[in-house]
Amino acid sequence: IKNEKKNEYLFWKKVRDLNLDGYVLTSSYLCKKTLIHSKQPLLFCFESIDYIPYFKKLATPTKIITQKILEMPYSNLRYKNVGGISEYDLKKIYENKNFNNWKKIKDEFGLNSVIVPKDWNLDINNLILNDKYKVYVIE
Repeated sequence: IKNEKKNEYLFWKKVRDLNLDGYVLTSSYLCKKTLIHSKQPLLFCFESIDYIPYFKKLATPTKIITQKILEMPYSNLRYKNVGGISEYDLKKIYENKNFNNWKKIKDEFGLNSVIVPKDWNLDINNLILNDKYKVYVIE
């Protein structure tokens, strides 16, 4: 456990040391860790979008940003009614994007990096890899 915590600390220290300028996109599972440990602003967290009934003014902006990033309607997601976008769906969507798709998101939203679990393979240059996570930087 001690080694795992040390490796986790070293990974996030490397991320902070990159001094990235812009937003980070991540998986649902890594939203909180990324926000807490990277000290970088998240572009959007797909973990929970079930706030919409409580903040109706956010419904349209949420729909716009998710559709531009995901490039698919909610009805096409495999897992529905889970409060957000599932890891399975996000992995499939992220891995199906080519570099030009990521560049378009970067240009439109100021996205600079994507932090995902190690087994996700994106069409972007991988900058940091450890036994659990990968950091991709869009240049």
